[in-house]
Amino acid sequence: MRPDDIAVEYRDETLTFAELVGRATELAAGLRSRGLGRDDCVGIFLEPSAALPVAVWGVLFAGAAYLPLSPDYPDERIRAMAEDSRAPVLLTEPPLRDRLAALAPPGTALLTPAEPATGARATADVPAGPPIPAPSPTSSTPRAAPAGPRA
Repeated sequence: MRPDDIAVEYRDETLTFAELVGRATELAAGLRSRGLGRDDCVGIFLEPSAALPVAVWGVLFAGAAYLPLSPDYPDERIRAMAEDSRAPVLLTEPPLRDRLAALAPPGTALLTPAEPATGARATADVPAGPPIPAPSPTSSTPRAAPAGPRA
């Protein structure tokens, strides 16, 4: 890999491998500073852009799993996925923040991929509601598993 080669190209946006890794590493550090890591899930609600692979790699670099939430999904599907995942953080962009705030469970932090790195608080955090109990170890609720090598 050559750091100055183009890694991401979307319309008029480009990122080199060095820029992609740098931005994803900053995002990962910000997510980890919020206490996120292994066994956590972070929702990604972004339109296609150069920010999308930064968000995906940032979540993975933090050790968490990502939940793809397409803006093309119906609202009820987004709401159900966000609730079922119990993701404490959903990454989005300013034009989508209000829509996501109306669909996210209470207490969910809504951030742009740049916010965790700067320590900025999301201005549209969903108000906290009663705590949601964690599933018991014997729960039959499916959990995300780390991806391993495929045979």
